[in-house]
Amino acid sequence: MAEALSGRTAQEGGAAGRTAQEDGAAGRTAVEAGGDGCIAVEAGGDGCIAVEAGGDGCIAVEAGGDGCIALEAGGDGCIALEAGGDGCIALEAGDK
Repeated sequence: MAEALSGRTAQEGGAAGRTAQEDGAAGRTAVEAGGDGCIAVEAGGDGCIAVEAGGDGCIAVEAGGDGCIALEAGGDGCIALEAGGDGCIALEAGDK
């Protein structure tokens, strides 16, 4: 998993510097982080990976369908990437 811009990786509701992971069915992995520069990951479906982050300079990724990857970011200097269909990639950028 990519490192947070602030060098912090937190599990959902976790304190700074803490790293945690949630395992779901079929080998799914879900990680959620909060705060500036945090990175959150959620996975669902067949080999899908979803990452969502909040705050400035955050990176958010959401994936749906078979092997699809979608990246969405909010705040200044963010990057948003959305993918739909089989292997399709779409890129969207936010402020700055």
